[in-house]
Amino acid sequence: MQLTSFHRMGFGEYMLQPTVVVPLMTIRAGQAVANMSGQSLNQIMKGSRAAHIRKRVQPVRVSADIMTQIPDFMISTAPEATLNGRWKKSHSRSDNMDELYEVAQLPWVLRKGERFLKYLELEHTDGHFRRTFNAGGFLNISEVYPMSGVPQRLTRRDQRRGVMEGRLKKTPAGIVTEVSWGDPHGLDMSDVFELSEDGQSLTVHTTAKRKDGSGEVTVKNVFTRFQ
Repeated sequence: MQLTSFHRMGFGEYMLQPTVVVPLMTIRAGQAVANMSGQSLNQIMKGSRAAHIRKRVQPVRVSADIMTQIPDFMISTAPEATLNGRWKKSHSRSDNMDELYEVAQLPWVLRKGERFLKYLELEHTDGHFRRTFNAGGFLNISEVYPMSGVPQRLTRRDQRRGVMEGRLKKTPAGIVTEVSWGDPHGLDMSDVFELSEDGQSLTVHTTAKRKDGSGEVTVKNVFTRFQ
């Protein structure tokens, strides 16, 4: 026998999670054999038909419109952790940024700007993902990415002339933004946003790679929710 529960995954999708239910008679019979053989119940049940079925059961994504036909009691009501809000950097848990600044060849004023960073603000909707580093005035950097993954022309993060192309990807690890710009100082950069299970901690892994192959680095920034 199988039951099914549904969990919201974001992006207008839900995860259908089948659950195998083992009859009570089977469990009691397995426990009796376990008592006689000295083995654990898990060892006895490992080769059972129920265990075989459980291995073959896989979660399935379903769209939001299908969810309207699902009874409410089958839908998980657990609150969904979200990236939305303001995040304060934890300097003690984050990597030193000097090597990243060197690979990216950032201007002096931007390297010093991190000390004025007030917060990282994220806005995540079904249509777009916005990230804003708020350090005050011209040091603020805001980027908007369509959830569709369509490439966007953005202002370069190093504030030099020219444009930057950026796009968003959805991966099992979380949202990933990828940006790239050419000369002067051509660079490819990606940011992976990983949210903790309780939704109170955010880890951003940033990788920067020079287009001429002369330098590459990955650093970690950790943020805690404060609004």
